[in-house]
Amino acid sequence: MRKVEVCSYNKKWIDMFIEEAEKLTIIFRNEIVDIYHIGSTSVPCLKAKPIIDIMPVVNDINKVDKYNVEMQKIGYELKVKMEYLEGDIFKKVGSIALITYISIKAEVMKQNDISPFVII
Repeated sequence: MRKVEVCSYNKKWIDMFIEEAEKLTIIFRNEIVDIYHIGSTSVPCLKAKPIIDIMPVVNDINKVDKYNVEMQKIGYELKVKMEYLEGDIFKKVGSIALITYISIKAEVMKQNDISPFVII
């Protein structure tokens, strides 16, 4: 059985997200529509597993594979190819970041005031 660690809220989680988001923006350049810090580490004062969940929204999910080598250079490995959901999951090796990509057109998001995820 795998042990799950839950920690008190850490203000550094925001900085860690920003640092990773900047790296991803450099790699994916114009393909990035937006990048979201999601999951429990994004909620101030909430205890959480120390995993920074990041959800970049890209223009074309089919182009993400072109950047796999650059992602590996900054420590990421492809964990799951989710073709049926139009997304990929990357995990940062030896670190605490999980990246999930989705593809949605920026103009559709703006026209319909759509958030790419739902908070329940």
